[in-house]
Amino acid sequence: VCASGNALAGPDADGYLHAGFKLSDGGEHVVLSSAGGVEVVDAINYPALDTDLSYGRGMDGTWIFLEPTPGELNLATAYSGWLQPLVFSQSRGIRSAAFTLSLTNPNPSSQTHYSLNGDEPALVYGGPLNISTTTSVRARPFRTGFRAPRTQTHSYVFPAAVPTQAGMTTSYATGTYLTRQLQGLQDLPTVCLSVPDLPDDYIETEGSAEFFLPGNPTRIQINCGMERFGGAWTEFAKKSYKLGFSAAYGARKLEAPLFNGFDQGVAVKEVFDSLELRACNHDMVERGFYMGGRFIEDSTLAMGSLNPHGRFVHVMVNGTYWGMYDMRERMVDAFLAEYLGGANVVYVVVRGNDNVGSTTFIPGTPEPPNRELWESVRANRSSYMTIKDKVDVPHLIDFMLIWFYGNNENEFRCAGPVVAGSGFKFWLADSDGYLYSPNVSSALTVDRTANAGPGSIFGSLVSEGHPDFKTLLADRIQKHLFNGGALTPERNLARLNARMTEVYNAMVSECARWGYRTPENWASAADTIRTGLFPQRTTNLFNQLRARGLFPSIDAPVLSQHGGAVDEGHALSFAAAGGTIYYTLDGSDPRLPGGGISPTA
Repeated sequence: VCASGNALAGPDADGYLHAGFKLSDGGEHVVLSSAGGVEVVDAINYPALDTDLSYGRGMDGTWIFLEPTPGELNLATAYSGWLQPLVFSQSRGIRSAAFTLSLTNPNPSSQTHYSLNGDEPALVYGGPLNISTTTSVRARPFRTGFRAPRTQTHSYVFPAAVPTQAGMTTSYATGTYLTRQLQGLQDLPTVCLSVPDLPDDYIETEGSAEFFLPGNPTRIQINCGMERFGGAWTEFAKKSYKLGFSAAYGARKLEAPLFNGFDQGVAVKEVFDSLELRACNHDMVERGFYMGGRFIEDSTLAMGSLNPHGRFVHVMVNGTYWGMYDMRERMVDAFLAEYLGGANVVYVVVRGNDNVGSTTFIPGTPEPPNRELWESVRANRSSYMTIKDKVDVPHLIDFMLIWFYGNNENEFRCAGPVVAGSGFKFWLADSDGYLYSPNVSSALTVDRTANAGPGSIFGSLVSEGHPDFKTLLADRIQKHLFNGGALTPERNLARLNARMTEVYNAMVSECARWGYRTPENWASAADTIRTGLFPQRTTNLFNQLRARGLFPSIDAPVLSQHGGAVDEGHALSFAAAGGTIYYTLDGSDPRLPGGGISPTA
């Protein structure tokens, strides 16, 4: 019976009964009586309890502290009691001067163990610690037979010491480079990872993550699972990692304003089940200059389509500078549940990996067990009316426009509800080559508009030619490629410039740590994209789309002003090469589904 304070007439959806009262973790008296309340069947005075610690009868009938075993026999590790957390005399964060750190243990007859290298605490604390350089201090109390709290971690970052750390190229630690490093280490958030062994085998390892956000005095710490992801076919020394938050490590979710100010037009959330720290790998040098992934995702958001938010951060591992990473939301079922509502289980993720360099999208593999809806979509992909409630068609069109624009590979992710509703949405999973400056002449003229897209859905809808789909496609092309739309040259340039400015100084530390680029050739690669790709690519893509029959031969009406603030009585005019222009003033479409004219037009 759950003491939730929310009494129900019967079991909840998971089969649990609920009592109309709650129990205090400070200890209480609980009585189980007969139905009339006269006869006491059982009673207990339970002591104060720690998180995820139970107090129950052992198999010999004695009351003891136990690891929780809900729904099972009380056969678990038993304790004589539990220990309270330590108290650190100095809070975690960014530091400029050395200090003394004291660890206060409130538990009688117990020891304090600590470590300074990310390991689980094993050194016996004997007195205050002198902290003068970037250090990850991990500590916990210890007493035989007592349950200890989870390891506590406080990291202290000294930016002035980072440029001369082991592993950093010292030629970047002088002059203008040094000035830029010191500023760059303040410009971006710092994520401190503390873990005994940084995972390199795709197996999750428990560790600590701390987030120091510029301008935000709140320093955030959470225990989590850490795991390497991606890069299975590469040999880059710099790896990518994902962080998972769950009850197995403490807090079930991370709550933090990580992406405030980086919404790109789609409101951000502050609750996360997981995060990715993307190293950029091929996008660092061989096929880009760190910006491909962020540019694609920023562009998708700017088009109004849901997409993981992200920002660049510095990462420290056990006190050592590990480089600049692209921290982003993970595109999984929990991401959709957070943004669209509902539980994680009502969404299914489809993976479309193809690492052979082909430009043909594979059908995609939905994660079990909820495969039926995706298979239904693919089976009926030639019928717009059948699948339009199962596929977010505007999102699919935006995905294809983004992919047509660039020159990267065809790996994708797709996710949606297991029943018809908000529909499957699509994301590019590999940004390598999207902003590839040595290949700019090819990217400028590449024509992939005949591609059928993920699961051949887009191509099948094009072949069917339903008038509602053709109109929607033309509307999305007009929206994004004209009049200050998301894929116009000026908007593309503004997005890239914003990200380049964001990391201008921070890039020096990344170059000093890994050496994949120099600050100079990084800036030069961006200039090639600014001058060689952006000015003409949008026009070239539009001409390709029209030649392929994806946009009508007639032009859309031209408004004298495309939105924005106007004075009262402003005269708005329309111009067109010919025909009749229909319009509405209530936000509705002058065109009815099927092609008729709205009675309000």
